[in-house]
Amino acid sequence: MYIWKYWRESRITFAIAALVLALAAWGLVSVPRAPEGFKLAAAADAVVIGLLSFPLAFLAWRFGSFGVGSDLGDKCGAYLFTRPRSRAFFVWHDWSYGMAQLFAIVVAMVLAVEMAFERAAPGPRELGVAGQEVAPFTLGCLHCVTVILFVGLIFGLTYVCGIIARNKGMMMAAGLLLAYLVLKVVVAHYWPSVVLPDFMMSEFSVDSGRLMGFADHLALSIALRAAAMLAFPFAAQLLLQKRDID
Repeated sequence: MYIWKYWRESRITFAIAALVLALAAWGLVSVPRAPEGFKLAAAADAVVIGLLSFPLAFLAWRFGSFGVGSDLGDKCGAYLFTRPRSRAFFVWHDWSYGMAQLFAIVVAMVLAVEMAFERAAPGPRELGVAGQEVAPFTLGCLHCVTVILFVGLIFGLTYVCGIIARNKGMMMAAGLLLAYLVLKVVVAHYWPSVVLPDFMMSEFSVDSGRLMGFADHLALSIALRAAAMLAFPFAAQLLLQKRDID
């Protein structure tokens, strides 16, 4: 029943995202074939996925505004919390269903990009100056993980802000994201030795603008970002348990 409520709130956003994705995939089908023997660089995949991360970030920000946070302070919220369910139930159903929708969109997007590139230039992607290559399947899986961790952070942050600030949660989340970007620039200017992490994980090591190989400690970076992503629903659960429902 509660999942149906979340779906009713998010279905228009999901439908629009699916339609835009379908139109983009249709456009990718018309990508011309490269000359025989041409090998595509892995950097091309990374650039396209990086560009597509911007609309996905907006989508995650929007999805984070749905759920129990938007019900606090009105009759709907008071009614929900009279049900024989714990508050953790509402948080984890929101988070799981929102992430499931984002996961489906991300996987479909990455699959469409990889299929278009595979159609244009079949075979492994070139990586680095030493003739290293990486299989399209491996590259696609890595892109999926990277983007899901990225949108999961934005989704979780917005969801937590919704519990703190109710209907102003989206603006609060946007302010925090912008403040972090400003802080990153300031720190890089005054303390160059201190490197704050980017919102999106670095998949490759870069030298003089060229991808030289997979980033160092890639597995550790994935694990830490996954832990950070999961920290948001736990934080939302704790905050909600301490909230008085009007």
